[in-house]
Amino acid sequence: MITAELLARKISQLGIRFVTGIPDSSLSSFCEYLDADPHGLFEHVVPHNEGAAAALAMGHFMGTGHPAAVYMQNSGLGNIVNPLTSLLHQKVYAVPALYIIGWRGEPGRPDEPQHRFMGAITPDLCRLLDLTVGILRREAAAEDLDDLFATIAKTLAERKSYALIVQPGALAKSASSYRPVVAQAAAELSREAAIGIVRAQLEPTDAVIATTGKTGRELYEIYKGEGGNHAQAFLTVGGMGHAAMIAAGFAMTQPEKRVCCLDGDGAALMHMGSLPCLARWNGRLNKYVHIILNNGIHDSVGGMPIGAPELDWREQARAAGYRLTLRAATAAELKEALSAARTADGPILIEVIVRPGARADLGRPKENALTNINEFMNYHGVRLEAHPEEEYLVLSKDEKTDLTVLPGRDVPEVFTCFTTDVIHEGHINLLRRAKEYGRVTVGVLADEAAVQFSRFPTISYEERFAMVAALPEVDRVMVQHDLMYDDVFERFQPDIVIHGDNWRSGFLKAIRDHVERRIGEWGGRIIDVPYTHDPKVKQIERRYYDRLAMPELRRGRLRKLLKLRPLVKVLEAHNGLTGLIVEKTVVAADGRLDQFDAIWVSSLCDSTARGKPDIELVDLSARLRTIDEILEVTTKPIILDGDTGGQLEHFVYNVRTLERMGVSAVIVEDKTGLKKNSLFGTEIAQTQDTIENFCAKIRAGKEALLTDDFMIIARIESLILEKGMEDALARAIAYTEAGVDGIMIHSRRPEPDEIFAFCREYRAYNQELPIVVVPTTYNQTTEEELAANGINVAIYANQLTRSAFPAMERTAQEILQNHRAYETDKRLMSIKEIISLIDLLI
Repeated sequence: MITAELLARKISQLGIRFVTGIPDSSLSSFCEYLDADPHGLFEHVVPHNEGAAAALAMGHFMGTGHPAAVYMQNSGLGNIVNPLTSLLHQKVYAVPALYIIGWRGEPGRPDEPQHRFMGAITPDLCRLLDLTVGILRREAAAEDLDDLFATIAKTLAERKSYALIVQPGALAKSASSYRPVVAQAAAELSREAAIGIVRAQLEPTDAVIATTGKTGRELYEIYKGEGGNHAQAFLTVGGMGHAAMIAAGFAMTQPEKRVCCLDGDGAALMHMGSLPCLARWNGRLNKYVHIILNNGIHDSVGGMPIGAPELDWREQARAAGYRLTLRAATAAELKEALSAARTADGPILIEVIVRPGARADLGRPKENALTNINEFMNYHGVRLEAHPEEEYLVLSKDEKTDLTVLPGRDVPEVFTCFTTDVIHEGHINLLRRAKEYGRVTVGVLADEAAVQFSRFPTISYEERFAMVAALPEVDRVMVQHDLMYDDVFERFQPDIVIHGDNWRSGFLKAIRDHVERRIGEWGGRIIDVPYTHDPKVKQIERRYYDRLAMPELRRGRLRKLLKLRPLVKVLEAHNGLTGLIVEKTVVAADGRLDQFDAIWVSSLCDSTARGKPDIELVDLSARLRTIDEILEVTTKPIILDGDTGGQLEHFVYNVRTLERMGVSAVIVEDKTGLKKNSLFGTEIAQTQDTIENFCAKIRAGKEALLTDDFMIIARIESLILEKGMEDALARAIAYTEAGVDGIMIHSRRPEPDEIFAFCREYRAYNQELPIVVVPTTYNQTTEEELAANGINVAIYANQLTRSAFPAMERTAQEILQNHRAYETDKRLMSIKEIISLIDLLI
């Protein structure tokens, strides 16, 4: 965690003197520092939206020759796509800028629904915009900024732009209590009081659409306090600045209905062009009332002043052509304005002066976004049938309505999670027990969550959903995207979570501990049911794993993982025992479970385990025996290190053999002659194949395959052999056009710069083909950084072998030195453990 002042000084050292942007809560301490500017480092301007900030940065560069810094929440990327791609891009005007982006919806962390999708795509979206991407992590210390900002400086010097994505919690909170200086601070009305007056004036037939942020939350609390539902109101989440147009679009479809838009001054300022358009449509918006709650600040994103806190909205609306414009600063004035608006023709604008801030205990809607829109539409006469594939659906089997969690339940809500492809006695016992406590809701893990759980699905999510929904003990079924249950708890707060007691130990305990903390927030509890230890259940589980190991199911699993995982993690194995380690190792860290996705069968490690040099001396038949040993005891996909692939005529038969066995991919390097390990680089003579010959090998291999599951991946040695980036890219493009299924780019440098540079250039040509790396020498680079730079697969190619042999050598030395084995025992497994090891792993 670093301070806002340190970040500001680092930015200043880049020669940046102009900072502009839209506030974000995860950047609040930085925004406060900019607003106070205690050391006079920057000129700071808050515009109306992020696109305008990018344009300001461009104008500043044109006038000074110096880049600017632009800050925003990641949701604001939508507003800067146009200026970034059509103006500032390095292939248009080449205007460099530093973009500081607050990362809402970061994968693996709970957040509101409007942030989750943008959070998942933020690094990829920045790369698509040709921004160099770096991440300021929560654990970052001051010394970590040196290398990061050296890269930023280099990027800006090349007239390119850099995206610094800031994880929530990476910036220390401000030590002082920030108070924005705006005239509205002296207002009589709070925003919630003003909304309460508006609510009291609504007729049952009216519709109200509230802008995102605290306005919608306060309206929700008012309805909740009345004891009724809020289906009359649409509580917008996300899409800041668009509530006025959403309300207008709705009003045009139901012209007989009075439609009230509760807008904020910061939100309205973001898309101020809406005002003249709304005025122009007066013939279709005769009952449209636009209420702007003017507090002068961005209340939901750190409390920073908006770009124009002193703006007179009544005058703006009058100039735009609204039929009636009013202002209210007191309760009496607001009631009078609402009464006048009831009988006048619209569009009508009412500016309400309210003071900044909200009460500390302000609640949030309990229902999910999909429930909100469905209930609003139903209330106003538009009915849609729910569908089980919708993202946040909660399906009631009996009523086919969305689940709404209400206070004062008559029947306790019980929740459990299923990952299975097969229902057995253990599941039925759990559900029957759950049914004794109340109404049972089952979360069915989506594919992307199931693969994190050592449970690669053998049937589709839709089939699993239908299978669970058919069980008589189940009242509701919902899709669950998060192993830690956070996405469930955002939509639904159960009284009881029930689970087999096997989650009290091992890696599953991390899930239980997290769930226990979360449900304690609303007084929920966990019930642990004794796990069903039955030979029939064990047999069903064994058949499930046997099915996963079948060649026709295993072979295509790597392609599926590439669609489900941001980065496929692969670890080397060289026999059945190390294969089991890759298969079974799961850790709990940073609030999530993590494991390896696939197995790498390395020629180096296979040769080393046999005491042979890594020169393709171990022939394919011997290597197939290693593969067969691993296939027998594992289920994860296997990627084979195919060295050069040998002669073309042999290669076509070899890939078909691998395909038939169930291997998922082979990686072949574009070298010829006697194989030497690439990490020697130019220290020994190595010859790279011609592009034409290697393309011919790729095409021949692809033509020999019988299925679309097996992947041939080309390993490019240009950077290893110091032939330069142009050669590497030319080969990558040629191999892609020859039909290769992936590109592996290799480097022996200790930093990832040339790998990342290759990825940026290649991604400009091809956005889809997987990029594979082996970060052996640049091993300080995190998986997060690899994924953020467009890499799809990371192979840890030799770490198990390199860790095992020193340990065995040390043991041998100690026995010789001490003339007995006693001294080695403290580092060894017991005889009992080694005897039972295989049974435990299998």
